Amino acid sequence: MKSNRTILYIGTAIYCAFALPLQAGNPMQTLLPNQEESQAVSLTRPTVPTTENIEKLFRVAEEQLERESYPLALINARKILSYNLLDDQKCLAEYYAALAGSYVHENPRELLDFLQKYPNRAQSNDVCLSLGKYYFRHQEFSLSNKYYAQSDPSRLEGKKLNEYRYQAGYAALLCKENERASTLLFPLTKISSEWNKSALYH
Repeated sequence: MKSNRTILYIGTAIYCAFALPLQAGNPMQTLLPNQEESQAVSLTRPTVPTTENIEKLFRVAEEQLERESYPLALINARKILSYNLLDDQKCLAEYYAALAGSYVHENPRELLDFLQKYPNRAQSNDVCLSLGKYYFRHQEFSLSNKYYAQSDPSRLEGKKLNEYRYQAGYAALLCKENERASTLLFPLTKISSEWNKSALYH
């Protein structure tokens, strides 16, 4: 009798553990194995953004860089990098993050790392320009001259072109590259700009 009661207790426990939840419609018990796996994946996998959303994030980050809103640009660039991207998209997002980071952290390390990782990408020229500007801002004129000399300013215009001419010319002058300095500074002597007097002096 004692053994029968033991068997009854075991049987009742098994029934309560498995049969009752199924009758009650417990969703975790009624899932098939593949459904359980699907649910687990959906809970752990991040939402995949659409191409349109990624392009919008790129536009926002670019506008923030143009407005010199570097902390916000850095946040958006890092958000973009959290997604699975095509190679070109990843390169561009890393460039945005490196450029914004150089201002936020006042450190050129991310720009230098980008240049080492992507020496032949279109953004590499912009990185050289940014490094020239960074080192000029920190009065490291030898390094400023080095990176400005490696850059191509042909896509610059207006104020950005004049700023490049002055900074690159001044850095070259301090490095005793007089001919290059003269070539860069001379156009500024012919226009009215904030760099005109300095260019005439040098």
